[in-house]
Formats: sequence, C-alpha cells, structure tokens
Amino acid sequence: MKLSGHEDLRVQKTIQSIRTAFSVMLLKEDYRKITVTALCRQAVINKKTFYRYYDSVDALLEEILSEFSKGYVDTIADYRVPEDLDKINAAFFHYAVHQGPLYEKILCSVSYQHLSSHLVEEYIAKSWGKAPAFQNLSPGEQELFTTFIHATGLSMYRQWVEGGKKLPVEEVIDITNKLLSQGVAGLLPSNNPENGQ
Repeated sequence: MKLSGHEDLRVQKTIQSIRTAFSVMLLKEDYRKITVTALCRQAVINKKTFYRYYDSVDALLEEILSEFSKGYVDTIADYRVPEDLDKINAAFFHYAVHQGPLYEKILCSVSYQHLSSHLVEEYIAKSWGKAPAFQNLSPGEQELFTTFIHATGLSMYRQWVEGGKKLPVEEVIDITNKLLSQGVAGLLPSNNPENGQ
C-alpha cells in the first residue's frame, strides 16, 4: 500500500513495519522462500493485518519495484534518447549507488534477475520505446536493441558490484558510456554534434 502521508499514524507504522521486515528478509534469503507467515512474524503483525494492505508477498514486492523504477524513470524524464545516452547511463549508476543494499541485491543477485529485468523493461518502455529513432527500427531490430541496452548497462553494473567496486563510479560510468555509445551508434543515427552529425 503506497502511503500518501495522510493515513492514521498506526497505519503508517504498520506499513513501515511490513516493508522493513520484508527488506530485511530479502537481504537474508531468496524471495521465493518468503512466506506471509514468516513476514508477519518478522513484522510482528498478524496475517489479517498484512492482508488488509497487501494481497500477497508478490504485491508488496511489486510495489517496491515500482517505486525503484519510478524513481529512476523520474530522474531521466527530461533526457532524450539516443542523444543523452551518456547522461542516462550516468544517472543509472548514480541512482543505483544511492538506493542502498536492497536495490543492489535485486539488481545483482542471480535469484533476483527476473525482478531486475522488470525494472529495466519498464525503463526501456518509458524511454527508448518512445524515441523516434527506435520506432524506425523493425520489430526484430527493436528486440535485439533492447536486449543490448538491457544486458550491457545492467551487466556492467553487476560486474562492478560483484568485483568489489574496484573502480570509482565515475570511471565505470565513463567506460560504460564509451561501450554503450559505440554500440548504439552502430545501429541508430544520432543528432549529437559530438558524433559529427
């Protein structure tokens, strides 16, 4: 249940308790093993209280994923694709770094890859999906293109995290920008003056 801030203080505390307990559990164990019973025990509430606010554990997770996705999509809302790909990539890394361990785990853990894919698919639909250059591609080219964007940025982030963040985030952004822009430039024309067009 998304809070508007106008709810009764007890409701706010209950929702916060559920979300905190869920976040703690997600960091400790595989999502598929989290049950409503275990979540209620962790949140110190009963099942009836949980079901008053959420239909299922999946609904709670979906809410959290939507908030993560919305935050990032809002951050890049004014950027144009493909012209601002470097800014979009930098925004992704900066956003991810500031979201904390739960976001990092969802993006990096093998058992959560289907969840992180959801975040990336939403971003692609709201950004690239509306870009005129992307619309000019055939459906087959669009599929390959979105796979490239999805796999490249996310894989680079995952590798950086799994490798212990040996490079400063700004250096990682610079490297991924070079790799992404060269790959994208091969398929999409750009009106970016830096590309000589």
